[in-house]
Amino acid sequence: EWVRIVLKDEDRGEAELRAKRFLNCEKRKNYKFDITAVSCRGKESEK
Repeated sequence: EWVRIVLKDEDRGEAELRAKRFLNCEKRKNYKFDITAVSCRGKESEK
């Protein structure tokens, strides 16, 4: 896993994604992440 999810406000459904490793943007110009939103109740968002 490259990111860690930090729940900021459960009532508003707000979370923050934080990189677990240093992203070297000088060496690698682009990074691609596939993100799927899942509610606190476990329901996955539509894709």
